[in-house]
Amino acid sequence: MKEQSVRIGGNDYNVKDDGVTHVNIYSGGATRLGRDLSNFTYFVNQTPHGEFSSMEGYYHYLKLLRSIENTSVPEDDIKDIVVQLETLRTKSGRPAQLLGRELRKRLAAQRVWIKDEPDSEFNQFFEAALLSRVINDPALRDRVVSNDLPYVHYYASTHYVHYKPHFDWLAERVTNAAEQIKEQYYDLSRTS
Repeated sequence: MKEQSVRIGGNDYNVKDDGVTHVNIYSGGATRLGRDLSNFTYFVNQTPHGEFSSMEGYYHYLKLLRSIENTSVPEDDIKDIVVQLETLRTKSGRPAQLLGRELRKRLAAQRVWIKDEPDSEFNQFFEAALLSRVINDPALRDRVVSNDLPYVHYYASTHYVHYKPHFDWLAERVTNAAEQIKEQYYDLSRTS
């Protein structure tokens, strides 16, 4: 069987070393930490925009909300899409992804411009939600605090490894959140 590896940021990561040399943030990853940090994971979480059942639902909500807020398309033309946008609050995993993609297509069909690239405000909201997600799950928080391996994001199965540079966005958000959590909960310079 061919060795499966992926090159990310100048480093080669072998899939079989997930949990040894790196943590793959993926619902099919080898580590519980990577699976729990996946956007697909169900976890009721308080975000800057209210309660969501997954980071995947929140991710699509944020992308679509900023498009809706910045459109000149009349509200009546997209009101049913706006109503369905709220359904993303209760979705996790693949259903959240599929609904987000469907709503995106419907907005695009109404000539609403979709900005897919996350900007600083998007990243700020997402990281705040991610921090809340990790901090409010003490076991996950402890695993994040004790992890010293780099976070990466790629898709892998027994037959393929899939990575694109835009996948780094998630690993960067998780790394930023993990650093903030470590500073808050694991500051070795503090004395008891």
